[in-house]
Amino acid sequence: PKLHAMAQTIQYSPQTSDIVLIGQAHVQQGDNSVTAPRLNYNMAGQTVDAPITHDGRTTIVIQPQQINKMKADN
Repeated sequence: PKLHAMAQTIQYSPQTSDIVLIGQAHVQQGDNSVTAPRLNYNMAGQTVDAPITHDGRTTIVIQPQQINKMKADN
């Protein structure tokens, strides 16, 4: 699924393929999401990290994958 990102401020660095989301940062891919005061997303490595801040909490939601193949095999 596509990755969607939003924040109060978004900074993009084309040299490093880094996106910095600042202020109510939220990244969602399918049903999985990460919300934090600040998030760093690297497009090349497709990684997200949430640096430690004193502005709030980081919330990570990862939904379990449905195993349709197992149901089909039974």
